Amino acid sequence: MSRRPGRRHGLHRRCRCSLAWAAAIAIGLQAGLAVTLDRGLVVLRNGPFHDKYQRLCQRLEGAARAEPLASRGPWRAGVPEPVLILGSSRSAYGFRSGVMEERLAAETGRPVVVYNFSMYGAGPTMHLLNLRRLVQRGVRPSVVLVEVLPPLLGGSGPEPTEGRWLYTHRLDRDDLLTLEAIGFPTEPRWPVWRWSFWVPWYTQRFAILSRLYPTLLPWSCREDWALDTDAWGDSHLVASALATRRDEAIGRTYGEYHALLSDFQLHAVSVAALRAILGLCREEGISVALVLMPEGPAFRSWYPASAWAAIQAMLSEVQRDYGVPVVSTRDWLTEEDFLDSHHILPSSAQRFSDRFVREALLPAFYRY
Repeated sequence: MSRRPGRRHGLHRRCRCSLAWAAAIAIGLQAGLAVTLDRGLVVLRNGPFHDKYQRLCQRLEGAARAEPLASRGPWRAGVPEPVLILGSSRSAYGFRSGVMEERLAAETGRPVVVYNFSMYGAGPTMHLLNLRRLVQRGVRPSVVLVEVLPPLLGGSGPEPTEGRWLYTHRLDRDDLLTLEAIGFPTEPRWPVWRWSFWVPWYTQRFAILSRLYPTLLPWSCREDWALDTDAWGDSHLVASALATRRDEAIGRTYGEYHALLSDFQLHAVSVAALRAILGLCREEGISVALVLMPEGPAFRSWYPASAWAAIQAMLSEVQRDYGVPVVSTRDWLTEEDFLDSHHILPSSAQRFSDRFVREALLPAFYRY
């Protein structure tokens, strides 16, 4: 009987010791990953951006090593001129950047690199963040094509509609400061961002699994999708999507967008982001154009007249203030050219890209 308290005390001491070691290991793992994310494995912080950035660098380095084309203008021979596309999934699936690159090089006689830096669910706010990140890393495009996705220009709350796809764990401190500068309400995001920094094994769990065991995650949670893009950054619709009946696909699109458009009103943050992009391009000496991607007749019919009038008025004002071209390709294609009335089918993407170069890109930027 006299020995039981001693044994109990020893058991308690070993339990406390085990708990202390477990806590120390957990804290060490969290701190170690937090440091590694900022100094080594930065790709885990924002996989889609870093995957595309690395491939863009590879394309530019490869083009610089290639045999230079004869220059017919005031540009330096042998130096590739980057043409960057900032868009949403519409641009990711709709452009065939390799076709555009080949056509531009043939028409201008200069080395050109066309790269599609489009992101799924991206609007003007994400375009601004991505362009600023690239400029900070020394990427200076000669031309930037900025897609204007009308539904993502709106919103009725403190955040624009695009805020739904602006994931805080993918942002860094400079990103949040950029958002503050355009009036984006960041107060609720700062605590989440700090939490994502100090507990990275939880907040970055999808990013980690996407690199190690991506098949364990549903597609909506994976953060490695940019690795499936081609050498020019373009995305390609998979066979299962192509097998979908068009009326069913349009029905899903209607469910996703009709409510946004029926009560559409321009959001000040989205307009400020668009203007900030143009201001940044002006500061950096980058030529820029705003692009309205094709929409099927069904999708175009969902816009109330007042909504489209507000969008047109805003674009006209921006065009006047910054002197940039606004290229509208909304009615270039028929319903049969789309999977779901706004994502272009592969069979039509090449034809659209060739026409875009011929009727929009060459006349706007390559006259000399």
